[in-house]
Amino acid sequence: MLMGCAGLLGLACGAARGADAKLRVLVLSGANNHDWKTTTPAIKAALEESGRFEVDVEDQVMDMKPGAFAPYQVIVSNFNTYGNDAPARKEWDAETKKGFTDHMAKGRGLVIVHAGSSVFYDWPEFHNLACGTWKDGTSHGAIHLNQVTFNGEDSPITRGLQPFWIRDEFWQNIAVAPGAKALASVTPDPASNGSGKAENILFTTESGGGRGFAIFLGHDATGMANIAWRTLLQRGTEWAASGKVSIPPPDHWPSTKEAAEGPKLSWKRTDASLALCNGDRTVWRLVFDASQPKSYFHPLSTVDGEVLTVSEPADHPWHRGLWWSWKFINGLNYWEEDPETGKSEGVNELIRAVVEPGDDFTAHAELSFSYHPPGQPAVMTEIRRLSIGRPDGAGQYVIDWTSEFTAGDAPVKLDRTLPPHQQGGVSYGGYAGLSLRLPSGLTGWSYRTSEGATGAATGHGKSARWADLSGPSAGITVFDHPGNLRHPSPWYLSEGPAMPYFGPALLFNDPLELAPRQSLKLTYRVVVHSKPVTAAQIENQWKQFTAPAKP
Repeated sequence: MLMGCAGLLGLACGAARGADAKLRVLVLSGANNHDWKTTTPAIKAALEESGRFEVDVEDQVMDMKPGAFAPYQVIVSNFNTYGNDAPARKEWDAETKKGFTDHMAKGRGLVIVHAGSSVFYDWPEFHNLACGTWKDGTSHGAIHLNQVTFNGEDSPITRGLQPFWIRDEFWQNIAVAPGAKALASVTPDPASNGSGKAENILFTTESGGGRGFAIFLGHDATGMANIAWRTLLQRGTEWAASGKVSIPPPDHWPSTKEAAEGPKLSWKRTDASLALCNGDRTVWRLVFDASQPKSYFHPLSTVDGEVLTVSEPADHPWHRGLWWSWKFINGLNYWEEDPETGKSEGVNELIRAVVEPGDDFTAHAELSFSYHPPGQPAVMTEIRRLSIGRPDGAGQYVIDWTSEFTAGDAPVKLDRTLPPHQQGGVSYGGYAGLSLRLPSGLTGWSYRTSEGATGAATGHGKSARWADLSGPSAGITVFDHPGNLRHPSPWYLSEGPAMPYFGPALLFNDPLELAPRQSLKLTYRVVVHSKPVTAAQIENQWKQFTAPAKP
């Protein structure tokens, strides 16, 4: 069966190229003696972030039929028949093999990732196109940091690229297919049980009418986070699919050991918070403290530690980084907090928090809330599900936020301070919902929206699929999912040095009433980018966010 893999998306190498149709890619997965459950999503994300590819994943490789290859310009193998997940069958039947070779003969491509050629050893046509594989005598030392250099072979895949450093597993004495051209090599360090001599690890070939590209780097998702690895996968896959390369080199490149090391990530957890750290700097922190009026993220920072949010500022102490708050529920104020007691008229009570940090530095949380007047039963409940991705090679990370609200036994009216276009409204009215407060005094920061608005003056109160607030070095984008009520949402945009604040304002034009036991589900994506991005790159990520899951 075809299976969509959730990928943590980045924007490393540029946007989709205008009118160019996306190249269709099928990733073979579902079994590997390496951790395919993390590397396949990393491969999918690396390809999709370029804007050049539409990617499907096949996790039942041995059940494939001859016609399964037809929709795809390129097949990427992250599959082999070793390890705990190895299928009982080790070979395709003759008809499926013929379907594959006939497909390749039409000028299609095969891409091998690391151990993705450790399969079909008795099928020469496959291995001639795979460029190389593991054989008796092939080996590797321990994972370590090393420099990869290009061999001087002219190829559109490597043209314009410089040597780079990567922490990875480096194969030695690869069994190279006849006619394969070596594009890059590494000298594995003897101190890490390496051979101490140049070992080729990047290849292309043309065989049987098709094109083959093999990158024997990429042992795990950590190595795949390296921007040079992602760039080579993207460019090699484009070449295998089309014979051409249009994906440009990225603006940043791991040309030094320090750049290749990337962030030194770790978790810091307490009973009421979880933080992802880079060394001694906090990248993000989720607070789920039942004694506080709201749960929230603060700080949200770039990977290098530039703090992009503010919590409890003197002008509005109820603003808390990235947080959720309704304004009025059944006429009671759940937004502002009494400066003396720190409490709102209505209570947003955290009932339960399940927060799970992952070994791969992703995290998931499920928080349960009760909204009620003081000392009274809930008038509405909320289940909030959060999924936070690992920072990618460009330092970008994603927070997927879904909140499902359910009314109690009586109707619930959700309302706001009236906006200026309504009778009795005020200039600052219209806010409620997902909210972001940035530090005062920002210079050089400005808004842009999916509909072309620039600045708060043109975007405030206007509907858009996404809104972004960015400065010279970083920024934050929020996406409003098309399944949300009243999509595309109006946006509340406040700028200037005094109070940078924004968010999708579901209630900006009208209040909302939920019938007894009626539910309202809202989904958003928040992207923190540690480097400047273009509107086209944001638009490409919008497409990834809203793409339907494959059946």
